[in-house]
Amino acid sequence: MEFFSHEKDLWDITLGELLPPKVEIGEIFLEGNIFEHHLFFKKDKLAHGTILLNVVDSLLHHVTCVEITKDAWDNLCWTFERRHVGNILQLCQKFYNLKMEEHTLVQAHIDKLQMIANQLTNIDHQVFNEDLTFTLLGILPPSFYTLVVSLSTHIDQLSMELVCG
Repeated sequence: MEFFSHEKDLWDITLGELLPPKVEIGEIFLEGNIFEHHLFFKKDKLAHGTILLNVVDSLLHHVTCVEITKDAWDNLCWTFERRHVGNILQLCQKFYNLKMEEHTLVQAHIDKLQMIANQLTNIDHQVFNEDLTFTLLGILPPSFYTLVVSLSTHIDQLSMELVCG
């Protein structure tokens, strides 16, 4: 969802970082011009609609009960990204126990690992670059042994950029 919203330039509205410009209409004072105001609400409706289309029916009540996208997103985050020990433990287990099978795409596993790290970060559990790097090297199948040994000689410079680059 986040990547799609970034691609469509809707993520700042989803997070509430982009506020509506104000415009003066009669006795109503809104900062900015009418075009900017209209554009903001058009983007907000598009972002809200995107969330609605990507949420399963059983969860629609979390996003249909509010009018602006930020509130819909906050409801989903509050429901599914609560910071409690069980959630942190489950995500940490997924993060550290991820394994890559032979003959599968490395990029798919990098993306999956990064997604879990982002979920942990979203619930205020910090994942360091070093954790990402070592976990990525640890999930590689035996056919990558030579690469892992070669990269481990650069232990002081080892980073996700070096491993993925």
